Amino acid sequence: MNIIFFSYIFLGLIALDTALKLYLNKRQSSAIINNYNQVPQHFQKAIQLSEHQKAADYSLAKLKTGNLETIFNSILLIIFTFGGGIQFIINLTNISAYALSSQVLFILSFMIISSLLSLPFQIYKTFKIEQKFGFNKMTTKLFVQDQIKSLLLTLAIGTPILYLIAWIMNNVTQNWWIYVWGVIVGFNLLALLI
Repeated sequence: MNIIFFSYIFLGLIALDTALKLYLNKRQSSAIINNYNQVPQHFQKAIQLSEHQKAADYSLAKLKTGNLETIFNSILLIIFTFGGGIQFIINLTNISAYALSSQVLFILSFMIISSLLSLPFQIYKTFKIEQKFGFNKMTTKLFVQDQIKSLLLTLAIGTPILYLIAWIMNNVTQNWWIYVWGVIVGFNLLALLI
């Protein structure tokens, strides 16, 4: 089997994943629209029709934006894999003679670029959708501070873990993936406890 065969499989899986997400969102939207003018029987005493419709409008707006984000992310994945995006990041991060540092820098750069590219969707959801329905209490300044804190926290916690994972992948020849899995599971369990 050659690389072209695997490329078609990969593209097929991206298309399947995208189609499935869009299909599920369409079904959810249809269910919301079908029940738009009637509060479910169990909640009729607690929720007024206007509140129910506001929640439905909010859900529909989020689903519509979610569809655009799903398509955008699929296109982005294709650009990264087939359009040379990954190679571009490799070329940018291959600055260290120490291979481990280059590997960690590559992953961190990829994560930061992906976050920056998804930022317009976060901004739209927070300052358009959430604000339209009265759920947003965040100012622009607080949003920016939150993004910076999130980035710094990711770098502070993620960098040592990425170094450990890269070291395991480079130095453990057999069953390295089990050790990497153990590190990831251990980190997730620790994060739950904190």
